[in-house]
Amino acid sequence: MGWVNIKIYTWLSEGFPGRTLTSVALREPFKEGESLRDLFNHLSLTYPRFGEVIFDRQAQHLYPHVNYIYRGKAADPWKDLERKVEDGDEIAFIPIYAGG
Repeated sequence: MGWVNIKIYTWLSEGFPGRTLTSVALREPFKEGESLRDLFNHLSLTYPRFGEVIFDRQAQHLYPHVNYIYRGKAADPWKDLERKVEDGDEIAFIPIYAGG
């Protein structure tokens, strides 16, 4: 078993336990060999809010208003879901902003 560090920013973090003014930090366990998709499914079960605003378990993808940073780089919301999680990984979720 390993541990992954997760940060969720701005309005996406509303409703999570331990939220500060604009974010929440989570430290979550995972099993060896799990993919990001597996982790996101687990987070959706553990934190219903995660399933409401970040990852759609039924459709098995991130909601279109969410970006995430994985291992310090912007992740591809479709291709990177099958990447294997490693101990100490950091994932940050941020909403997509649009406008001018």
